[in-house]
Amino acid sequence: MRNGFIVPVLGLLLSGCALAPRDPAQDVFALRAGFDAAVLAPAVTYATLPACPTTNGAPCSYHDAVVQLDKGIRSAVAALDAAEATVREHPGTDASAAIDGAENAIGAVKTILATYNIH
Repeated sequence: MRNGFIVPVLGLLLSGCALAPRDPAQDVFALRAGFDAAVLAPAVTYATLPACPTTNGAPCSYHDAVVQLDKGIRSAVAALDAAEATVREHPGTDASAAIDGAENAIGAVKTILATYNIH
């Protein structure tokens, strides 16, 4: 009898967590933290490697990759800044377009990282 009551109540409690409204500001801050850790850090580490010589040897960075990363990171940071400004300055508005723009810009940098096999 007791288990018959606990299981449905536990299910209701857990489903309530999944239905909690999302806070756009928290989404933006989480997006920036993820960007800093998973995208920006490896990109900066790669860019600080010495330039690759014509022969293969020690870890190095290719100029073309560094240029692409620089452009991508600048775009992603601008998009994150815009999304953050939107949620800070207009807390009640729909920030999904700004958040989507930031996610797309971050995705572009992730593509560059994957193309050059940068981790």
